[in-house]
Amino acid sequence: MEETSVRMQANTENTERIAWCDIAKCICIFFVIFSHQATSPAFLRHFFVPFFLALFFFLSGYVYKNKTGFFKLMRQKALTLLVPVLFTGLIDFVIERIVPGWSHDPLTKEIAMLFLQIREQGDKLWFVVCLFVAFIPFYFILKLRDKRAQIAVSTVLGICGIAWGIYVPGHWFPWGTNALPWHIPTALVACHFMVVANVIRNSGDFLQKNRPLKQRAIMTLSSLAIYVTLLILNARLINRSPIGINYWGRSILWYLLVSWVSVFTMIFVSQWFRPGKLLLYIGRHTLIYFMLQSKCYTLIELILEKTGLMQPILSHIVLQTVVAFAETAVICLILLLPAFLIERYFPFVIGKWYPKRQKPHEDSHG
Repeated sequence: MEETSVRMQANTENTERIAWCDIAKCICIFFVIFSHQATSPAFLRHFFVPFFLALFFFLSGYVYKNKTGFFKLMRQKALTLLVPVLFTGLIDFVIERIVPGWSHDPLTKEIAMLFLQIREQGDKLWFVVCLFVAFIPFYFILKLRDKRAQIAVSTVLGICGIAWGIYVPGHWFPWGTNALPWHIPTALVACHFMVVANVIRNSGDFLQKNRPLKQRAIMTLSSLAIYVTLLILNARLINRSPIGINYWGRSILWYLLVSWVSVFTMIFVSQWFRPGKLLLYIGRHTLIYFMLQSKCYTLIELILEKTGLMQPILSHIVLQTVVAFAETAVICLILLLPAFLIERYFPFVIGKWYPKRQKPHEDSHG
């Protein structure tokens, strides 16, 4: 308990990263990768779909400290968010054309879809583009002095985004879905999570308070019980399919309830993890993982197909589940090396630059 108290106190320092935030990001990227596996069982999606993207948006708003002007902020976010999208697109264009058996569309169509960013139509790193767009209303909402007004405005925007996804017919648009370019409706929902998180961080921050072990246990178990109950109700009575970002279900209020319960539940769970180096490292490099994970699972699935193992795996639910978790764990380990190499030698890929070398001080007695 004393060790936990020390860790929580260290996390409150402005000069240090918040350990549980990196752990939460690690959990989220694990389930992002898991969700993309062909072997990922459908029934488990009910558990992780509500939180694995919403929590990412929440954490983006929670750790936000930027005090610069709007254009400087957008320039910074363009470098760190949009530059990786362009590099990912370039890598995909090359790999799809040199690896045998890798399917792809005509180059002109892929380039058009990369810049249009219409959901599920060749949109590379859609989540990252959506986050970039979300920072636009996020910045202006934080200019409101009243924290309640910030929450109210962001909630209205979030409801508008969800309503668009639920009620606007897809046949109104030539691409066949109600998704808008650059994920604008989803970005409004993302902005809601970001603003509320930022208000929490700057209004007492109950998430960072040191609590007795018993109280923390009660909060975690209670939230898990409520979350599981909501998931059962959703799966059996309300939607019968997972709900989450871009899977809004049938009710705006129900989506918001399940999503917020899932977000706080996973925050409480994340705070129980010991901040080991592996979890923290993955949590700090989720953008690189998001960029490269599709290459790994596509290659693994190609091998499973070529060796005839895919169908036997998919025919047995227990084996399918084990393989999906194993695949995800292997991909997380494989990507440690690319994450290290990109951060050390190719930081421009993620919109960053080589650290400036300090000039040696001249000897005053020379």
